[in-house]
Amino acid sequence: ESRVTQFAEQVTKNGGAVGNVERMGKRRLAYEINDLREGYYIVMNFTSEAANAKELERQMKLSEDVMRLMLVRTGA
Repeated sequence: ESRVTQFAEQVTKNGGAVGNVERMGKRRLAYEINDLREGYYIVMNFTSEAANAKELERQMKLSEDVMRLMLVRTGA
């Protein structure tokens, strides 16, 4: 929970805006990752410059709390 808040604060600190944050809760993973069978799924919609989004992605990849992530660019 606190990591989600930290990532959202990083978006706003760099001039972006956080929209909807959907906490989907604990779910079974499609396949085992690092001997784990369950994980918390979160969808965070935000707007940001491309360079800031890349930095956020880098920070998320470095976080031990994040197993997998996907950044998706939506309509222009």
